[in-house]
Amino acid sequence: MVSSFFIGGSFSWVVSSMRNRSRIHQVRTPRAPAGPRERITGSTAAFVGTTPRAILRYHQIGLLPEPERGSDDIRDAFTHTPHQRVSRARFCEAEWMEANARTVGSVSKELGVSVRTLHHWEEVGLAHPSGRTPGGYRTYDDRDVARLRRVLMFRDLGVPLSEIPALLDGTGADRRLELEARRSKLVTKITHLKQLAREVDALVEADQNGPLLDDTESAVAFGPDWNPDWARQAQERWGDTAQWAEYAERSARRTPQDWQEVTNAVRGVASEMGAAKRGGVAPHSPEAAKLVERHRQVFGEFFHCTLSMHVVLGRMIANEPDRRAFYDGVEAGLAAWMRDAIDEVARRSGIDPDAARWE
Repeated sequence: MVSSFFIGGSFSWVVSSMRNRSRIHQVRTPRAPAGPRERITGSTAAFVGTTPRAILRYHQIGLLPEPERGSDDIRDAFTHTPHQRVSRARFCEAEWMEANARTVGSVSKELGVSVRTLHHWEEVGLAHPSGRTPGGYRTYDDRDVARLRRVLMFRDLGVPLSEIPALLDGTGADRRLELEARRSKLVTKITHLKQLAREVDALVEADQNGPLLDDTESAVAFGPDWNPDWARQAQERWGDTAQWAEYAERSARRTPQDWQEVTNAVRGVASEMGAAKRGGVAPHSPEAAKLVERHRQVFGEFFHCTLSMHVVLGRMIANEPDRRAFYDGVEAGLAAWMRDAIDEVARRSGIDPDAARWE
């Protein structure tokens, strides 16, 4: 028991002593030196006269090399020995390069082309950056950018990339000759584009309003009984259809004389149908079938009119008051006669009039 007590007590005293020594050691251990980031952002920044953030950024983008490893600890490699300190002149150079160097990214934004395009032009020998940062990044000077602008101009003029180096490095006479030829083509293209813009304006207006005629021109082209509201009503009813789009395209190109010719054709075939009805021509007769086809072709001046669509149009002529009034004004009962004649032509072509649809 006594032996156990002394042995146990000794063991406890040893353990307690070790713990105390550890605490003493921990208290007396000096603070560890600052880490690499603390060294860089502290004394080095103050030494060279710049901000810690600037130094960190120089390392991140490659404008400054990484500090060399010291013999004992990397923490001492950057600031503790004079030959390892970066001179103020080196930092001034880095600051100047950051402020003035034109990298691929900045030049791509300046010229409005992609970085990939600049790399491709360098690969094919069109233009290349003449400088490099300490970190290996490409940099362009004013002369490089001026050459890139000429490359861009020739490319936009349609000169193949393979021919541009000869123009850049050739004689002034060759360059002027090529530019004059390209300018001539450019003027021709501009003239074409201006005309195209006018046609687009006309198409938009025709799509909104129908025939591009004023009230006087409309009265001459369509007759004194022309109602300007008819075009508006047609646009509201059919404006989202492919047929209205086709009608608008044709309207945008037609002159008042063109419209007068179309109107005369419509009135002419209506007059012939009226004469046939007065003469006793039956709707199912071959003569009536010829007149029906002529009527369909005349309406093809407005839009492509299929047999099925013609059947729908015949029903509209017979059922809608304004249309019926026009044809019945030519000959009493003509609208119904036309409907029956159009239906008969459709049946002979294998189309069920009752199932006809606007295609």
